[in-house]
Amino acid sequence: MTGASLAQELTQMRDDGKETGQATVSRWLTGTSPVEPAVLCWLRELLRARVRQHGRSPVAWGGRRSLQIGVGNFKGGVGTSTIAAALAIIAGRELCLPTRHVSIQSEDECTAETLQAVGIHSSCVDIADLWVRQPEAGEIVVADIPRNVSNDLCDAMAAGSVRFDLILIPADFSSGTEISGTGKFLERLPDVSNAVFLHYPRHQVDLKFVELARERGFDVFSEQFVPFALPRSLDPEIFPSAPTGEWRNEDQFFLFWNLFENLLGRVDMELLEPDVAHRAIGKMSLDELLRLCFTAGIGGMAYDGLGYK
Repeated sequence: MTGASLAQELTQMRDDGKETGQATVSRWLTGTSPVEPAVLCWLRELLRARVRQHGRSPVAWGGRRSLQIGVGNFKGGVGTSTIAAALAIIAGRELCLPTRHVSIQSEDECTAETLQAVGIHSSCVDIADLWVRQPEAGEIVVADIPRNVSNDLCDAMAAGSVRFDLILIPADFSSGTEISGTGKFLERLPDVSNAVFLHYPRHQVDLKFVELARERGFDVFSEQFVPFALPRSLDPEIFPSAPTGEWRNEDQFFLFWNLFENLLGRVDMELLEPDVAHRAIGKMSLDELLRLCFTAGIGGMAYDGLGYK
C-alpha cells in the first residue's frame, strides 16, 4: 500500500467528514509527526486478522527468553546436518519463530542453500564467535555440530563460553559404531543432563536395536530418549524448495514436527492448541504482531535493521 492509497483509505473510513492528506501520511512515515493512535489501533487489528488467517500457532515459552539447540555426535554421517536443518525449518518456516541456523566451523553449502530458499538465515561461525551475538528474545538457535569440532566444542562448554539448552544426539542405535561414537560424545560432555538421544535409523525400524543399545549402556526407554524413532528418508529431497512450497516428503515433515514439539516439552515450552493460540494472538501488542508477520512473511513484511516496513 502506497502512502497515497493509505491516505485515501483512511479518508474513506473517517466519519467526521474530514480528510487524511498524503502529506500527513508522509510525515508519519518519516517520523516527523507521531502516527494518530486510532490509525495504530486500526493497523494492529488489521495485522491481528492477518495472523489469525495465516493459521500460525504461537509458542508458550514458559518463562524462557530464548532456546539454543545443538545437534551433534562424535560419529560422522549420523544425520546431524539434516536434523539441524529440519528443526530450523520447522521453527522458522512452519511456526514463524525468529530462527537462526548455525554451522560451526564447517559450512555445508547445500544445507545453506536449502535454508536460504525457505527464508531461514544460516551462517558458519567459529566456536569462539558462536555466542558473540546473544540470542534475541523469542529466538530459536539451532547449531549443527560437525564431528571434527566436537572435542573443541565440549572444551568450550566445560569452560562456560558456550552453552546449549539442549544437545540432541542422533544415531542409528542398531549400529555398534554409531553407538560407540555416541558414548564417546557423552563422555566428553561437561553436563549430560540436557542430552537427548534420537534413534535415527537408515533402514526400517525393528526392535533389535533395543537389546544392542542396552548392551552398550543405553536404555532406549529412558526419559533422555525421544520416545519414537525417526527413520531416514530414502529420498534425499525432503525439504520445501520455496517459502510457501510444500514439503517433498510429508511423513518426514510430521516426524520432524513431533521431534521439535518433544524438544520444546523438555524445557517447559509448548505449542499452543488452536483455541489457546487464538486467545494468545488476541492479546498481542502491535510490536509482537509486527514481529510475527515479519517472521512469517505475511503481507510482504520486511525488516531493515531499524524497524518493520
